[in-house]
Amino acid sequence: MYAHARRILVELSDLAATLDELRGVSETVTLAISPTAADVLLSAALLRVQREANMPVEVIVANSRTVKRMVAARQVDVGVAAFALDEHAEGEQRLFDDEIVIAAPLGHPWARSRRITPQELAATPIVRRDPGAHTRQIVDAAMHVAGYGPPIAAVEVGTTDSAKQQAHERNLPVVMSRFAVTAADRLEIVKVDGLAFRRRFCAIAPPSRLPAADRLIEALRAAAPA
Repeated sequence: MYAHARRILVELSDLAATLDELRGVSETVTLAISPTAADVLLSAALLRVQREANMPVEVIVANSRTVKRMVAARQVDVGVAAFALDEHAEGEQRLFDDEIVIAAPLGHPWARSRRITPQELAATPIVRRDPGAHTRQIVDAAMHVAGYGPPIAAVEVGTTDSAKQQAHERNLPVVMSRFAVTAADRLEIVKVDGLAFRRRFCAIAPPSRLPAADRLIEALRAAAPA
């Protein structure tokens, strides 16, 4: 009887796995994700989801403020957004930490010194993201706490790629995620004395959600950098 029971349990387990896979195929999960997180996580996470569950995922890329609003309004099943270190959301799951940096084109004086004061940052026109971007909010908040005004925006842009392009065209420093700076960008990261602009990226979802949403969150966690 024990041998027969073991075979039955194995067959039931296989059946349950098949049913889970079939349910995954029928459930489309909607994911709202910030641009930086999309660059870091999305390809690997979607590949894992398709390989393990063949689960369709509809992706919306939006800034972190919009992602949080969409999750709160239950317009999406899962969100990935940037959070300040002292900011929290119900049921958040940390994915990875990030640092916002000042990056200067190689021909700019800051690229040679590689270090500036907060006063220099506050007084020098730079390329900045739009007011709704989380990178901008983090830098402005840290400067305010340190007793300085926000950096001057020589130009405001909507994407990181546009920011890099404007930085080179105008030979001006630019603010962006450390993950966005690559060797091909020809940008030098510049330290700001006494200041660090840190944040974290978290997955968020409504408390009651599809099982497929949990599988997507697990795939995002597996794709996150250490």
